[in-house]
Amino acid sequence: MRKRLGLLAALVLILALMLVKVTERDEVQRWYAASPFKQEQLHEKQVPSDEILGSRTSQSGVVLENIIDMSTDELKETYGEPERKDPSSYGYDWWIYPIDNTSYLQAGVEDDQVVTCYYMGDELADEPFNGPLTYERLSAESDFESTIEVQSEDGTFKFILTEADIQARPLIPYGEDWLQLYFDIHTGELSTVRLLTTDILLRQKPYDMTYRGTLPETIELTKDEWKAVEAGEEKQIFDLTNRIRNKHGLESFTWNEDVRNIAYKHSLDMIENDYFDHISPTYGKLDARFIAGEVPFKTAGENIALNYVDGAAAVEGWLNSEGHRVNLLHEGFTELGVGVYQRSFTQNFLTPAE
Repeated sequence: MRKRLGLLAALVLILALMLVKVTERDEVQRWYAASPFKQEQLHEKQVPSDEILGSRTSQSGVVLENIIDMSTDELKETYGEPERKDPSSYGYDWWIYPIDNTSYLQAGVEDDQVVTCYYMGDELADEPFNGPLTYERLSAESDFESTIEVQSEDGTFKFILTEADIQARPLIPYGEDWLQLYFDIHTGELSTVRLLTTDILLRQKPYDMTYRGTLPETIELTKDEWKAVEAGEEKQIFDLTNRIRNKHGLESFTWNEDVRNIAYKHSLDMIENDYFDHISPTYGKLDARFIAGEVPFKTAGENIALNYVDGAAAVEGWLNSEGHRVNLLHEGFTELGVGVYQRSFTQNFLTPAE
């Protein structure tokens, strides 16, 4: 009898937990349904026309294959002093070069040598980019494969790309290095590119993988080192978001430090309490968190991401997610705060109260 009662109690508890989960999910769905910003509200100018896409061909300017393996002296000779240097969580430092309001370069430097670079813009001069920067053309001229084998002194590594990966961020060999192509799946346009050495690719592990051998050791950061990485990624996300907006004919956001603090606390809260949601079990919905942070608002929005290799990759993920894209490209928001805690990323958008 006691065993039956115990089993019955366990079943009741499981059903109760399931009900809580369903209720939370339904509440999130209702919250999104009540959001004032929808995909159909995007202004037509935010989606480039076929004529504009066709005109976006590479111009003489940034040559990726020349950047990789550059010494720091060569990098400065070519691009000048960086605006700032942001540490990464992978052992290299990002040298930040905001070229103009739509073009942006990050060069990853380790031991006085460029080991990776990340570029947004239309001025690529490398051979694959001689023509319209569209998925249709680039996929026809390059093999976007679902399985990529990488050889190194430490073993054989096989990356497994999903169909979504192939559509949004295929990986192709580029000489002795590797090129990630990030596409805007809504327009079919090349958004950004990332060039990596084999060592950096294996450190980041940006796709599912199998391997025979030894992976590079994960770099363990101190609390202070993480804070420096987080601060840099917050700025990078802000910079890249504004260039995406400018590219789509929209005004840049202005930075709001109070909103940044609200965003940071949510990123931290998600890690500390092991959840991924817009509704905090402790602090509630976004409007409640803005009120608690004493930030008056007319409208507010939020993007969250988890476990991307870095802030730049998180921005590409948001751009290709319909709901997140609305926040990035909506004219109604004018201010932005970005909060990063390790691999947890939050953007909070604001239209100030009148």
